[in-house]
Amino acid sequence: MPRPGPRRAATALRLGDDILMQLDERAIREGFAKGDGEPNRSDMIRLLVDYGLANMPKNWRPTTDAPQKLR
Repeated sequence: MPRPGPRRAATALRLGDDILMQLDERAIREGFAKGDGEPNRSDMIRLLVDYGLANMPKNWRPTTDAPQKLR
């Protein structure tokens, strides 16, 4: 049975194991956990994307020296 509420748009990201581990650690640290205690990576990514969309300058693009880790 699908979850109640509005349907979320699907987004696909390819992330390396090191970034996934950082996302999981941050999700747990910030209280994004599923009922079984596993990190809720999807909600953490949604939060980060929402923040980026709201706060990044228009037409911003990463440079070759952009960091590849989460803060």
